[in-house]
Amino acid sequence: MTYADAGAVLFAFAAGAAGIALLSRAAARLPHATPNARSLHVRAVPRAGGYAIWAGFLPAALWSAPAVPGGTLAGWLPAWLLIAAVSARDDIREVPVRVRLA
Repeated sequence: MTYADAGAVLFAFAAGAAGIALLSRAAARLPHATPNARSLHVRAVPRAGGYAIWAGFLPAALWSAPAVPGGTLAGWLPAWLLIAAVSARDDIREVPVRVRLA
């Protein structure tokens, strides 16, 4: 691993941590998952934690895409945007399982 790669990893970690901090502050205004018979939680919890994961993933992916053979933004960005859109929609209003799996 080069110093540049290590820097990308640290930046991605910092972006994810910043995303967690921002989401924690806004937790009361985020959509919440209510517990049911299959839940592991006993009280309502915010459903938007994936945004912090995306905040960490995106910088690392942008940094490493040119290193992957054939890796370009045009190659993976549309798929990522579709996944992010379905995920965001599912946080607000439940998306059918077939749509999420597709």
